Amino acid sequence: MSNPGSEALDECEAILSRFLGAPLSIERRAQSLVVTPTQIDTFPVTIYDEGDSAMVAAERWHCHYDDPMQAAFCVMWLLTPFYRVVLEFKGALIAAAWLERYEAEGWAPFEPAYFLNPDVNSEWQHDGDWIRVMRSQFVLPSPWPYEQVSPGACLDEDGLPLNCKIGIATETGREPIGLTLK
Repeated sequence: MSNPGSEALDECEAILSRFLGAPLSIERRAQSLVVTPTQIDTFPVTIYDEGDSAMVAAERWHCHYDDPMQAAFCVMWLLTPFYRVVLEFKGALIAAAWLERYEAEGWAPFEPAYFLNPDVNSEWQHDGDWIRVMRSQFVLPSPWPYEQVSPGACLDEDGLPLNCKIGIATETGREPIGLTLK
């Protein structure tokens, strides 16, 4: 019987084994694989075996995947500077989290996880600033030239996203972004 969740953990281990010497601690548990970078300004990424699917989680963001390879590659890309986790706060209350992938147009959001109900407009009303915290890390390089992965993506002289900020970056806005990601 097929177990996509377990297959995702196996695929993730196989992909990460290609990066020998990377500053990572990889711990295989009964139902999860915890990937913890050993550098400063980094965050762990965990993939969970949920039987018929796998769940990938980083910071407060999480997403379920039916395809084991998609889940495994998500873990890998979250360890590169080409994916980042965004947390959006309504004051001190977390409202949403999502991933952003660096593309030709810049940072493109996808895979939102909501902590406020996106169908209840009153939950998204706020007189103050919305705070967005972007977390990115550079633990692994892109396994392929990034120009092939995302044709047209503008990179700096080091091959990183333009204005790349490794670690934590914060911005504020008067409107939520998370609500538009439904």
